[in-house]
Amino acid sequence: MMKRLSFSRLISTVLLAVLLLGMPARASAEQRIIVRTGGLLSGLTVVQSACKLLGCKVLYGLDGSLGKLFLVSVDDSLDVSIVFKLLGGVLGVVGVEYDRTVWTEGGDGNGSQVPPALFDNDPVSYYGTSVRGGYVRQPAFGIIGLEEAHNRYGLTGRNVTVAVIDTGVDPNHPALAGVILPGYDFTRNRDGGSERSDVNQSTMSILDGNPGWVNQSTMAILDQSTMAILDGPDYSAFGHGTMVAGVIHLSAPKAKILPLKAFNADGSGYKSDVLRALYKASAQGAKLATVKPGEPAQTSAIDDSSAQGSCERSRKRFWVEGEGWIVRRVGTCR
Repeated sequence: MMKRLSFSRLISTVLLAVLLLGMPARASAEQRIIVRTGGLLSGLTVVQSACKLLGCKVLYGLDGSLGKLFLVSVDDSLDVSIVFKLLGGVLGVVGVEYDRTVWTEGGDGNGSQVPPALFDNDPVSYYGTSVRGGYVRQPAFGIIGLEEAHNRYGLTGRNVTVAVIDTGVDPNHPALAGVILPGYDFTRNRDGGSERSDVNQSTMSILDGNPGWVNQSTMAILDQSTMAILDGPDYSAFGHGTMVAGVIHLSAPKAKILPLKAFNADGSGYKSDVLRALYKASAQGAKLATVKPGEPAQTSAIDDSSAQGSCERSRKRFWVEGEGWIVRRVGTCR
């Protein structure tokens, strides 16, 4: 009975594939689909065989050496919705979803004043690194009791690696240079994870000058000419990853930070790159991973047993001097 069902399923798939390949071209952009496989068969073999029949293309795996999660592209000459349905019915495929664009989250505050702490540039020694005084004297440091956590309870993040899945991190930032690990840039598929890849040498993000807003969710120390270049939609999220890394270092100064760049300077990124980053973080021994998509980014492509963790989102309230209370949704993966 099982053999008859499998044969009928195969015949149905073949007939649908013939129908699909005979359809006229559609004027839509190339689409991408995330495919999860399961069972005893080789995941790559299952997806490659299916795509050979359906006309899609296997781009690469998303879960490292696990070999169960893949990204495939569908040519614009095919109807992606039909390919999607057919892939979901292939023996050995346990889940499919579209590779959507996700965005980093902007701030909810609407203040326009620069927090006074940014003007405090007197050097202060902070766990072996010279930093600006405003970094350690900002109100949040006292509000959440970081000094007591560090000195009384010894909670400094020693022997902990935190993956920052974001727009990248500036590896040359004086406060962070000593704790940054070699990362990866998923937007360019190369080693690194630096935010500096998004700008040229004349528009580096960390320059000594007058503080000012680049946008409402990200602030960098820039001179006026650089602000004019970066204050636009192409750089609306620039500096976000370095800011997140700075918050982590302030809270856990001895933790190592693994920069995994899954978002562009405008805040956009693919869901598949976020998934790759999560698996990369797990493979490199990260105890925590931070990722902040601005839209709901639910996915069935994460296998908690293989990723060795789960993700949760919560809303947190922060006081920003000169701006007031702001509320942010924070995603944390363990």
